Amino acid sequence: MHLSSLKLSVVLVLISLGTGYSQKSVVTFNVDMKPAGLHKKDTRLNVRIKGDIAPLNWVTGIELTDENNDGVYSATIDFDVKEKKELTFKYVLNNVEWEGGENVKIDITQNKLYNSSFRYVVRPGNPFRKFMGEWTLKDDNWEQGYGQDKESVKIPDHYTLCKEVNTDNSLLWIVESPSSKGHIFWSYNYDKKEVDWSSSFYSFRSGIGKGTINADGDFTFKITFEGEPDGTYRLYTYKWISNNEFEMKSVQYDVENKPTGSFYGGTFVKMNKK
Repeated sequence: MHLSSLKLSVVLVLISLGTGYSQKSVVTFNVDMKPAGLHKKDTRLNVRIKGDIAPLNWVTGIELTDENNDGVYSATIDFDVKEKKELTFKYVLNNVEWEGGENVKIDITQNKLYNSSFRYVVRPGNPFRKFMGEWTLKDDNWEQGYGQDKESVKIPDHYTLCKEVNTDNSLLWIVESPSSKGHIFWSYNYDKKEVDWSSSFYSFRSGIGKGTINADGDFTFKITFEGEPDGTYRLYTYKWISNNEFEMKSVQYDVENKPTGSFYGGTFVKMNKK
C-alpha cells in the first residue's frame, strides 16, 4: 500500500488480548492552510494537533507535515479507543496560536478521514484604535453622585494618554489628573470577542473585569474594585459621540443587581486633533 493511500484511509483493528480486547484506530488528519493565507512556497509552518486522547495531549500534541508543499498538513495517528471513543481536538499554529471557534469533536471508531481548513482568526487591526491619542475632559466637566446626592465639578488639567503597547490587541490608559492618577489596561480576545480589563489607581484601588464591544465601537464593562463592598460591581460604558469625542460613565450595582446611586463620568475630547 502506498503512503498516499494510507493518508486517505482509516483502519480499525481489534486486537484480542486473552479474554479482553483493545480497539485500535488509525486516523489521518488533513488540515489545509491555504484558505487562511498562511501557506507560502518553500516555507514550512509549525502546525500541531492537540487533543484529549493519547497519544495526543493539550500541551505538546503532535506535529503535522506537508511533504509535497501543497499547503495541506497531515498526520496519521494510532489511537486506543477502548475507554473513550470521542476525540476532542484543535489545531495550533507555532505552538501558541490556536485556531478559532469551538473544539472539534469526532467519533474515531468509524472509518473516517478528517479533512478541514485551519480556522485562522483574521485580525482587522487594533479594535481600540479610535481611543489612541491624548484626551481631556470637555469643558473640565465631571459628574458624580452618591445615593441621593449628585454634583457637577470642575477638574481642570485632566490628561489621559491612550496607546498601543506592543501588540495590536491591547490598549494602555495612563491617567494624569489632579484628582486621579493611575492606569487601565485593555486586551482583546478575538476568539471569545471579549475585552479583559485590569486597572490600578492610587495604591488601594485595583480593578478587574471583562467587557464587550458593539458594532458602533462602544464598550461595556463589568468591573469589581478593591475596597468596594463584596458582591457589588460597576458597569462602565464608553459611547462614541464623534471620532474625537466619547462619553464615559460608571454606575455601581449591589448584590441584587440594582443601582446603588453611586456613579461618575464625563465626556472626553481628543487633544491636538489633526
